[in-house]
Amino acid sequence: MVSSRGKPEIIIIPKGTKVYSEFYINICLKPFIRKDVPRLFPEGKHVMTFHQDSASSHTSKHTVNFLKDQNIKFITPEEWIPQSPDAAPKDFGI
Repeated sequence: MVSSRGKPEIIIIPKGTKVYSEFYINICLKPFIRKDVPRLFPEGKHVMTFHQDSASSHTSKHTVNFLKDQNIKFITPEEWIPQSPDAAPKDFGI
């Protein structure tokens, strides 16, 4: 995540942990939305666009529906080309 106001809290997930959609939502997304978004985007979450990679926990219907329910603007799995350097240039430039 990149913001001019700082960075989100780092969440360390133990090696070997199975990150399924429910885990990802509860351990990563909910704390991010609750704690980091208000600090990094004081104007409100409507000014940000959330971008994830093609991990199955990111692209699951459960995760996509959660983001929609939270009114988080995000790039859907259908809108990017998996494994394309053009899809997420920040992954290659930071």
